[in-house]
Amino acid sequence: MITGHIELDLGNLQYVRGSGLNRAIRVALNKATVPAKAAVVAAAPERTGFLKRAMRIKTQFKKGVWSAVVGPSTKVKKLKKKKQREKQSTTTTTTTRTPKARAKRKKTKLGRFIARARKVGAKRASRAKKVAAKKAKALRKGIVRTKFFKNLVKKFKKKPGINDYIRPSRYGSILQFGSTKLQARHYIERAYSRCGNEFQTILTTKLREQLAQMMSKK
Repeated sequence: MITGHIELDLGNLQYVRGSGLNRAIRVALNKATVPAKAAVVAAAPERTGFLKRAMRIKTQFKKGVWSAVVGPSTKVKKLKKKKQREKQSTTTTTTTRTPKARAKRKKTKLGRFIARARKVGAKRASRAKKVAAKKAKALRKGIVRTKFFKNLVKKFKKKPGINDYIRPSRYGSILQFGSTKLQARHYIERAYSRCGNEFQTILTTKLREQLAQMMSKK
């Protein structure tokens, strides 16, 4: 955390309302925090780069104190990639059996007629199956393309839970302060120690510029 004391003469700004002064402080804080954010991004540990892309600046006013926060935003998130399941190679064992000796049958006219009828029946059955499969496929396509079916799928589709997202705001604090299994990096402290003086100088100059503009408008 960067703390500092800035002395400014606000005697000539008695006419300025609280909202105008707050706006000037907010603008100065945002501009002064830009180099601090760049330092944090440079010092942040890089594995995938998602933590650096999640860094944001947030100015807030709580209990009469203005503050600027630099860190990973809670709004930045992305879905986890599903692990590709390894295809289990199934080995099929084939056992060779010796065909049993069949007694030779004499081919009669009735036997040939029955065999021919079976072949024709099998061909017709296979054709009927193919036609039925095509009709069913066309019907499924027609149903899937309808708006009613799409809305129905969206309604019953399982939404991703909280643990299905990758959030840098969660593991950013773990990298900063460490845990039982991970050593602390302290990247935010190192970044702030580099740009602390620059932050105070930019904040002072920008705040004076904003106040000078308010006085000139008067």
